[in-house]
Amino acid sequence: MRVSDLLAHVADPAPVPLDPLAVRLVPEGAGAVGMGFADGYLHVAWPRVPAPADIAQVAALVGVPVKPVALSAEDYEVLARRASALATKDATIGPSEVLDLALSLGASDVHLSAGLPPAFRVGGELRSVGQAPMTAAEVAAVAEWLVGPKPVSEGFSGDLDRASEYRGWRLRVNVFRQVGQLALAVRLVPGMPPAFGSLGLPEVIERFAYLPRGLVLFAGPTGSGKSTTQAALLDIVNRTSSRHVITIEDPIEYVHPQRNCVIHQREVGQDTASFAVALRAALRQDPDVVLVGEMRDPETISTTLTAAETGHLVYATLHAGSAAEAVDRIVDAFPAEAKALVRTQLASCLEGIVCQVLLPAAGRPGQRQAVAEVMVVHDAVRAHIRSGEVHQLRNDFRKDELGSVSLDQALADAVATGMVIEADARAVARDPDAFHQFLRVAVGRVA
Repeated sequence: MRVSDLLAHVADPAPVPLDPLAVRLVPEGAGAVGMGFADGYLHVAWPRVPAPADIAQVAALVGVPVKPVALSAEDYEVLARRASALATKDATIGPSEVLDLALSLGASDVHLSAGLPPAFRVGGELRSVGQAPMTAAEVAAVAEWLVGPKPVSEGFSGDLDRASEYRGWRLRVNVFRQVGQLALAVRLVPGMPPAFGSLGLPEVIERFAYLPRGLVLFAGPTGSGKSTTQAALLDIVNRTSSRHVITIEDPIEYVHPQRNCVIHQREVGQDTASFAVALRAALRQDPDVVLVGEMRDPETISTTLTAAETGHLVYATLHAGSAAEAVDRIVDAFPAEAKALVRTQLASCLEGIVCQVLLPAAGRPGQRQAVAEVMVVHDAVRAHIRSGEVHQLRNDFRKDELGSVSLDQALADAVATGMVIEADARAVARDPDAFHQFLRVAVGRVA
């Protein structure tokens, strides 16, 4: 892209609102002024049309994609004076400034440590923003503001998980110590559940919202969008049926409004002692739908299977890289003498497996796109689970009949439709040869 294509010209800088965060990010000696944020870019003013090297240098300094704004020398001088006055008002980084910056950049996570600049995960990449390191007092102020004074009190050690809210966003906050100093990791989640159609996932997943009963597993690494997909499905349940929904989460992320369903959301550590305790109690609370935030131990897994077997619709999450691995993780959680029974239970109640990855979204700076392997369970899948031939599941994807799609096929479809770029998809493909075969077919179909 040519530099001229990126330029926005401002005739009169006087009415231009300056964002103090943007001003602070661009060092005084850079020969440019940070103005504000939009569409994942930091808009930066120069007293001329900047060279590509100038843009690259400022982008490297601030750790944020830069969109240049060309001003006349006189207009730039006026803007620079206003920016200088803003920059000297307050030299500290406050809690709201950190979160406002994260929201401005479209960040999914925030990492704060004393002695380091704030770091933000944008589009899956971790970026240190700015050059100024945060002080221990600044990090402690953010921690206290988010979760109360306990983390900064004398004697705190280990990890502390809390949920919080800011400007309509849910925050998943973890406070911990490293090298004797406080540090924070904050996950930002939109407060309201998303519309399923906005996720760009296969339509077959939406069918799982209309199941009367059974188990649907959501697998993938941490931060792969499992909770977002579950929230979108629960929103469909909430809008299209009248059921009692119980969620067990650690912590609560999306907050579901009361629509047609009665929804009770329980947070581990605050509303209940553990997933297992809450799940046992849920079976006595007349639920129709149960969401289990994570199947961590044999007791939770066993109770989850029982809930699905006894006529409830259960959504459950676990860490696994594929549909086959998800089945193995469940069965392998039990001793040898119990595995056959677990396989039988799982085969009888399992209705689907969704295994997700998150990739940078093509053409959308700072955003990510979920791509999902989907297995709709049919008789052959049940037979392979029951017999322990889990390795055969890779042959059970029959998209034309039931809508199942392997990860390699889903990646090829995402590339062909312009949602992700080929290099990113190829990097996570399980079988590169199969991926390229699927891609040729998908490109031909789209064309």
